[in-house]
Amino acid sequence: MKTGIKIGIVMLVMGILCSCSKEEDAALIQDTKASISSLSPSKGPKETLVTISGKNFGADINGLMVFFNDREAIVESIKDTQIVVKVPVMGQTGQVHLQTALDEIITGPQFVYEYTADVTTYIGADAEMRSPRGIAIDSDGRLYIADKFNNRILTKGPASEVEVFAGSTQGMVDGPIDQAKFYNPEGVAVDDLGNVYVADSGNSRIRKITPDGMVNTLAGARSGDADGSGLFAQFKHPVRIAIDTSGDLYVSDAGNNRIRKVSPEGDVITFAGSSKGTADGVGTTAQFYNPMGLTLDDQGVIYVADNENQRIRVVTPEGLVTTLSGSTEGFENGALETALFDYPSDVVFDTFGNLIIADTDNHQIRWISPEGSVKTLAGSSQGQIDGKGTEAKFKNPYGICKGPDGIFYVTDTGNNTIRKITLE
Repeated sequence: MKTGIKIGIVMLVMGILCSCSKEEDAALIQDTKASISSLSPSKGPKETLVTISGKNFGADINGLMVFFNDREAIVESIKDTQIVVKVPVMGQTGQVHLQTALDEIITGPQFVYEYTADVTTYIGADAEMRSPRGIAIDSDGRLYIADKFNNRILTKGPASEVEVFAGSTQGMVDGPIDQAKFYNPEGVAVDDLGNVYVADSGNSRIRKITPDGMVNTLAGARSGDADGSGLFAQFKHPVRIAIDTSGDLYVSDAGNNRIRKVSPEGDVITFAGSSKGTADGVGTTAQFYNPMGLTLDDQGVIYVADNENQRIRVVTPEGLVTTLSGSTEGFENGALETALFDYPSDVVFDTFGNLIIADTDNHQIRWISPEGSVKTLAGSSQGQIDGKGTEAKFKNPYGICKGPDGIFYVTDTGNNTIRKITLE
């Protein structure tokens, strides 16, 4: 046999052997790498003990970290095929991750985090509110409350008592806050500059209270449905206001079954809605029935508590209206398609993308998770009880807002109180 042929055969054999060796080494490496096969249980609140099953975890409790999203869990015990951990506070729904001593990240199945909601009374009945409705909070944690039947806007700072911010007896007067008058104000909103906007429902106007203490009419003059500028525009019982990042206001014009858009200069257009109904569609081809609370997400999408349609609706920046959840009056948790509400009145997002809902006639605070499940956050039957989750009781909660610290404040209208919800 020629020398060249012999060398070729030897190299071929060595190549085959090397190839096999590489495949075996890869298989060996793969076989020694940590992996997760299952979680038990796969859902629960804070401090739930979860067993993570898998392989190659080792036995060093200090050499492995476990995360529920970005929150580190407490490792209770570890062996090569099983880790027991305690779910961290605000662990959130998402995949579980392991981080090894070599900084390898191992991804496991999803864990569904269930909130623990602690309900307390923040402003009691001694404040003598009469049907508090809309509520807003500024970046310093100061609350603004539409005290409807007292025709006032109230305020309370984190360390101060409740005070009258503006208004007195029923009427329609612009001017300094100690002289201004409102008529059944329903909604409030505050912008980054400290301006407070009021949906002055009985006067069918949008009012503006500046930081220097002056009340002015931004838009509206009498009950009607006209688009236009300033006093030439018309509303019919506006009830809620949301502000986008550019300073435009979105107003739920309940009596006209529309969502109106108001510029900082007071120019009003109809953004979505027309006659009473349930139709989805674009702009004025869509229909609402007594739309109330509304809020915006980070993309400028509006979420609406379509009160008498018993639905949660979504409006894109282009004006496309769709139904997110709800159909007929009732109570049902679960999938978006089958969930039921009973006159939902307000909506707001939490820090993690859950949509929190004041479900008025169910006397509950509900929430819709990003993965599309409707659950009860707090409340059960009608009443007035502080407590955790469904131990707590409300009576017709109408308004809800989220503070800069993630705490929620609810106008418990039937009890004439403001309730505070701390989530964990």
